[in-house]
Parts: sequence; structure tokens; C-alpha cells
Amino acid sequence: MDAYDVEYVLHRYFGLGSGFTRPRPLARVSLWGPPVSIKATDKWTIVIKLATPSLNSTRFFFIEGHDLHIYPREAIEKWGDLNRWDRNIGTGPFIIKDYVPDSAITAVRNPDYWKRDVNYPQNQLPYVDKVQVLIIPDVSTRLAALRAGKLDTLENLTWDDLRTLQKTNPEIITYKRRMGTIPSVAMLLDRPPFNDIRVRTAMQMALDLKTLAINYYGGIPNGLPVSQGRTAGYFTPYGEWPQKVKDEYAYNPEGARKLLSEAGYPKGFKTTVTTLRTYDVDLLAILKDYWAQIGVEVEIKLMETAAYNSLVFATGLTEGMSPARFGAGAGGGSLWLVQISGTRQDVFRQHLKSDPVFEAMVVAANNTPDQKEEMRITKEADLYTVSQHWQITTQETPNFTGVQPWVKRYQPVRSGGTGMQRHMASWIWIDPDIKKAVGR
Repeated sequence: MDAYDVEYVLHRYFGLGSGFTRPRPLARVSLWGPPVSIKATDKWTIVIKLATPSLNSTRFFFIEGHDLHIYPREAIEKWGDLNRWDRNIGTGPFIIKDYVPDSAITAVRNPDYWKRDVNYPQNQLPYVDKVQVLIIPDVSTRLAALRAGKLDTLENLTWDDLRTLQKTNPEIITYKRRMGTIPSVAMLLDRPPFNDIRVRTAMQMALDLKTLAINYYGGIPNGLPVSQGRTAGYFTPYGEWPQKVKDEYAYNPEGARKLLSEAGYPKGFKTTVTTLRTYDVDLLAILKDYWAQIGVEVEIKLMETAAYNSLVFATGLTEGMSPARFGAGAGGGSLWLVQISGTRQDVFRQHLKSDPVFEAMVVAANNTPDQKEEMRITKEADLYTVSQHWQITTQETPNFTGVQPWVKRYQPVRSGGTGMQRHMASWIWIDPDIKKAVGR
């Protein structure tokens, strides 16, 4: 792989050369506009010129551009695309050997992998000869396979799974990943009753986050409200919130009923929350009970995936609310502001509203080349989203990974992605003696 591969891929992505005149359908040109030019000046140097200096655009190219995978030009010229699994071409530690839909992905060691072990530079990675990712949709089946030693690792364990493993399989090592998504509920902000901030505030005040953290998440979260942002320095932590905003996130059903009355709903109102069948319906049932205590009657409507995606993300909700999962550290720096911006309806259809104050902050943060100024604006914008109650938020969901004791040098992925995506599997190995000693 060299700079000419990068040039070709970016030309194809943005429609800026190499025979391409239009950007790819999903190219993120709406964020800051396409580059002015992209050129490989030699085998190892590529020059990208932008119309406007932007920290986010550089993050996109070098950090966040997950859909900007680099591939060889000759592969596209031969096949037209790389949509088939057996056309995956990269520089990673493993080569996909087989993919059985709804069953497994099998990858074998890349003998030409470029990276070596940093602690033992004489050793070329990866250590293991094969990695197999099993596709097991049923949660209980996955956990049972881990407990029986049929799986070496299992990601995305809940705190309840953790509690079970600690009782039945104390030998399994568990790693706590960084707190992840914040299960939230999005509302239609452009129509009654949710166009009134008093209604939105009341529904937030109806939730007892501390009790929820203890009883539903095993006391792992601290029960405090959380911001949307996650990158250090780019959000306003709870300790810096004004007291007024803190009060609006404190459990206060009497104050919530008062706000509803002031908004013209002294007896509450009826609404719906439309969700996937695979969502955490138990959590929604708890929220429903809290809201019932302030007079808001919520009907939970369950939908299949295709119909739900069409309704919520393609056309937008026509009534009520829907679950949302923002605040997962999406994007580095101020990029997450752009991702929840109301003007980017392809990302943020659940609200169907654009706020001019927030949008101005997004533009300012995105266009400044000064990182300190970007941080200042982003922190301000984060606090603004918190104070506007565009979503009713709960608690960050705790997430764990279970690892068998025979898996050596496992390094947990603290947040985002999976071990395979982060090349984690390239430096682990299996100790057969330990595996034999525990009877597996």
C-alpha cells in the first residue's frame, strides 16, 4: 500500500479524479464540503487541500473516517467494488478465509503482516494461526458457550451477565469497558406536547436516576446525569452544570407535575414510544411507570427492524417518542456536535427539528482551526443540549468482556469497536496447558 492507493480511494470517494467526477452516495461532503484537491506527490506522500481549515476534517481523514478504507486500485478496476466478503483486501493481521451467513467468520494468519510485537520486536505478529468469530444471536446461548469453554472471549456482557459469571465461573476474567451508550428517549420537538420545554423537563424530572442505577444497573453507574459528549475537554461535566440545570435532572415528581400544569397539561397526556422488539423493553417499562406517576400515559409500540428503520430513520416518526442512543462518544472533538445537528437529517431524523442557536455553535466549532476555541464552543454547545432536554436520558450502560484464563495478553478494548476491528487478536495467544488444567 502506498500514497497512490490513498489518492485513488479518496478520488473515488469524493469524485475528484482518477476517472471519478461524483462523490460516493454516502460521502460525508455535507459536513465541511469536499476537499479542493487530493494528490500523491510521490510513493509515500499525499497532499490534501481543503477549502476551509477545520479540525474535524482532519479528524475525519486520519481518525474518524471509518468508511475510508484504503484498497488497491486494481481490485476496483477488476471487480467494480469490494462488496463481496471474498474480495476483502487489506493490510491487517488476518485474511478472511470463509464466511457463513448467520454462522461464523473465519480468518487465518496473514504471513505478510507488517507489524511486530513491540515488547519482542523479533516476533512478527500475529501469534495465533486462526480466529473464528461465531454469530450467535441468542444472548443466553452466547453466555452458555462462554461458561462451557466453547468461546475464548465474549464481548458486550451486561452487569447481570457479570454477576452470573462471578458465581458460576470465577475463573473467567472480566474486563470493564468504558461506559458506553446512554439509553435515551427522543421526542418530536416540532409539535405538541414536546415542543414545550416545560413538558420535556417534567419528563426528565420524573425519573429517579439514582434508583435506576442501583436497581437496574447493579450500582455500576453513579446515578448522576450525564452529558452528550464523551471526549475529555469537549463536554461540560455534571459538576460544572448550573444549579438550575442540575435541579431539572433531579428526581422531583411533584415539580414535574407542576411544570406539566404550567404547560397546559394539569391532568397529563397520552403518548407513545415506538421501538424495536430487540430494544431494552424492560427499561422502557420502568420509564413508563415513572411517567405514569406524573400523569403521562405511555403506550409502548413494538416493531420489527425493517419497518422501524423505515419509520424512524427514513421518514421520521409521525407521533410520540422513540428510543435513542446518543452520548456514546460519537466522533472525536466537536464531531459529535455535527452528528446530532438537526440540519443533518440523514443522521438525526428522530427530532425533526433544527435549533438555530445550536446550529450556529456547530458551524463555529467546525470552522475554527484553533483547538482551544473549538473546545470552548463545544463545551458550551454540550451544556446547551443538556439544558434544552432534547432527549430524556437515563444512565450510561455498563459493558464488560469475559475472557478465558488460557487467553494470554488480552488487552481489552475500552470503548468503541470490537477486538477484531482494533487488531487486538494479533498479539494474543492461547496457553494449552492452562486450558487443559481447567478441563477444557
